[in-house]
Amino acid sequence: MPQQLDLFAGPGVRDAPGVAAKPAARLPALGTLDDEAAIDALLSSNLAETLALAQEVGRRQLCAAVPALERLCRRFVGFGVARPVPEQVAALEA
Repeated sequence: MPQQLDLFAGPGVRDAPGVAAKPAARLPALGTLDDEAAIDALLSSNLAETLALAQEVGRRQLCAAVPALERLCRRFVGFGVARPVPEQVAALEA
């Protein structure tokens, strides 16, 4: 049986010339966000922000956040076959 090549096993991947890394957006303190801003931030959150935002809208018991939490769950469909996906767990707990 032929060996499957691993694209990530090489000496390293370098950025393309002239392509600058995009700086990570800083999320404002969760307590300073109003309810609508927290929901909007959840919709555009990255992996580092998702858990904290889902926990915050759950803590506030925002019914208006249900569609955003549903989208969050669907964003990670197929990734939790072998183990739970933390973002989906946070959305369900919220």
